[in-house]
Amino acid sequence: MIGGTLQAFWDIVRVGIALIRYRPHVLHLTTSAGFASIKDAAILYLTRRLGIAGYLHYHTSILGNSQLQGWQLRAAHLAMRFAFRVLILDDKTHSALQQRIPAPKLQILPNMIELERVDEVCIKMIRGTRKTTEAVLRCVYVGRVVPDKGIAEQVQACAQLRGVCLDIVGPVDDAYRQHLQHLAQGREQGQWLHFHGRVDHDDVYAYIQQSDVLLLPSYHEAFPYVVLEGMALGKPVVVSNVGAMPEMINAAGEQPCGLCVPPRDAGALRSALQQLIDAPETWTAMGRAGRYRVEHLYDIPSVLYQIKALWQTGHMPSFTQDFTQDAQPVTS
Repeated sequence: MIGGTLQAFWDIVRVGIALIRYRPHVLHLTTSAGFASIKDAAILYLTRRLGIAGYLHYHTSILGNSQLQGWQLRAAHLAMRFAFRVLILDDKTHSALQQRIPAPKLQILPNMIELERVDEVCIKMIRGTRKTTEAVLRCVYVGRVVPDKGIAEQVQACAQLRGVCLDIVGPVDDAYRQHLQHLAQGREQGQWLHFHGRVDHDDVYAYIQQSDVLLLPSYHEAFPYVVLEGMALGKPVVVSNVGAMPEMINAAGEQPCGLCVPPRDAGALRSALQQLIDAPETWTAMGRAGRYRVEHLYDIPSVLYQIKALWQTGHMPSFTQDFTQDAQPVTS
């Protein structure tokens, strides 16, 4: 605790010296809130005193779901008060903060993905690959294998659907793995459930590419990178309605990139997977919509354009605000 406090104090001093020396027009401060909020408030107070536009960029959704409490929440509100603009990830956080922060001060800015890098890796690694098992629907989960990622709900849902298999890619401890294998025993002795452990990041794309659908029914999320990866690879995604995920997949739009379910609800997840099984013709359309959305909203050049516009005008470019809801690929 003392070490962290001293580091925060040193960060404030270093940033303050740089602000005085260079007098930039803009300071873009990324943060995850929590303990960092005091440091954020001190730095943004300096920007206000020096006449510098301070942009406070939150890479978290905890401000919109009541996870932040007490002095940490008060410090975050103080930092937002000193900021010129507050950048957030999702609509729910926007609605929650409007009660304290003037609406024009709040701007939604997405995370980004290096689409060119994804394509380069896939050209090298995936060309010519085929699915290794026959299945009605092949699902994949990528990430930490822990309860709050909705792993048990994934296994429970897939266990009720004949012909569905689930690949779990990521580190898992032995006790939790055994628990999941026990849940899977109800169908075909659990032979449809596969654990692949930790893999190189480039290999993640191969597992996603060989699947039919990417799953992420987490209890809590912000703006998960793996969903962008699934969309970039043209896969439908089934996610929970937390954080920015409903907006990411355009769940309320005419051409969504996947399906949204409540967290902690294996029954709802099972129904979503059954919906995909019953309509395999929708997989390509969802995948195409996801790829198109990544290309136009979440690829690095697009997000950098949005950031540049924010720095220059204090507002998101109008075409981006319209596109966020209405973007869809042209189909013949």
